[in-house]
Amino acid sequence: MDVYNMQKTARHPRGTTQCDKSRSRNGTPLPSRRPGPRVLPRRTRRAHLPAGFGSRDLPCPAAEDISPCECVVGATYQMDMLCSFVVDFELARVFEADFPFKHFRRLELRNSIGLTVLQEGEFGAVKPSRRSWWTSRVPETLVVVSLSFNRISEIPVDGLKNVPNIEDFHFQGNNLQYVYPGTFSGLQSLRRLDLLKSNLKNIPERTFEFSSSSFRELVLTSSNISNIEPNAIKGLKAGSLWLNGNLLKGLDESAFRPILTEVGSLYLAGNPLSCGCDIAWLVTRPSLLAKVADDATCSNGQLLADLDPAISCSSIWRLQSRLSIFLKMQ
Repeated sequence: MDVYNMQKTARHPRGTTQCDKSRSRNGTPLPSRRPGPRVLPRRTRRAHLPAGFGSRDLPCPAAEDISPCECVVGATYQMDMLCSFVVDFELARVFEADFPFKHFRRLELRNSIGLTVLQEGEFGAVKPSRRSWWTSRVPETLVVVSLSFNRISEIPVDGLKNVPNIEDFHFQGNNLQYVYPGTFSGLQSLRRLDLLKSNLKNIPERTFEFSSSSFRELVLTSSNISNIEPNAIKGLKAGSLWLNGNLLKGLDESAFRPILTEVGSLYLAGNPLSCGCDIAWLVTRPSLLAKVADDATCSNGQLLADLDPAISCSSIWRLQSRLSIFLKMQ
């Protein structure tokens, strides 16, 4: 036996060899170590998708069953589902997969120009006789839904009713033209609704009614909005309302005064506001004007905050009348 092997088998005083790791220092057998579940780092990371199909990494479903979606697992084994390049009718197939665990936290679906409509049976708006992937597969633990930058033109009126714990809903960059009244009412945990870059134009009565006591932000930036009807937006609970980058020319008191009474901040920059008598009610009430962000301007570039509240509407009308007469005389 060579020196190396003699050293490997040299015995220690208590009778264990140097390489005998199955016994403790006092000679008693150690419990066998069985491989346990693989715990990934605390940071959220992508589930290991195999090069070929036919296997799964718990708690995710099999990769081939959810393609073109991808499963992302968090430290507590909650899943995020990330989908892109999805086409019409494909979501129903994805969520018919066998999900060994249903602790979803987030669903993100984006950059799917082939997805133009959320079909009946795909987003909760189903007939009682039909089984929906949304109601039967997606669990109540889902708190974030992002369906941004697709070509979806509407949200089914009951589309979110089966996700009672939802906190954030993102629907940016879609061709959304209308929101059915009551779509977002009854969602007791909703905090943020982001409809940036929609195509809403007009906001009718009861479009946005929020019953969540924790609601904090409604984003309607750059959504081609030119008119907001009275009682169109209710339940902001001292949150923020983003209306910047739209086509609003006036701020009708019957529509905006109730909003400013309950909102914490109102963002109006980038609207062609005429700043006529229609906003006198706002300029003459400092407590309400203070809720409007400082960068809001009139169409001529003058800041709303710099408008003189001492100038009454009657004074404006007289000045406009004199200017009109003067121009006719020229």
